[in-house]
Amino acid sequence: MLKFSKTRVEKSNILAILLKNDGNAPATCRFDLNPNENFRFLKESSYTLAPKTYHSFDVEFMPKTPGPK
Repeated sequence: MLKFSKTRVEKSNILAILLKNDGNAPATCRFDLNPNENFRFLKESSYTLAPKTYHSFDVEFMPKTPGPK
């Protein structure tokens, strides 16, 4: 779970998801984000990791309206 800090309306906050392939074969991962105007992947949401490698996915949170405090 990503825990974004308090973020002002129309300002962005970015957190990363870091994945590691510990296996001996390539692994493809894909994230499906439920439609939400406040969140988006900054680049790709699918990637093939070679064995013994890492890949980082950046997720941006940019609230359009004020939410719970």
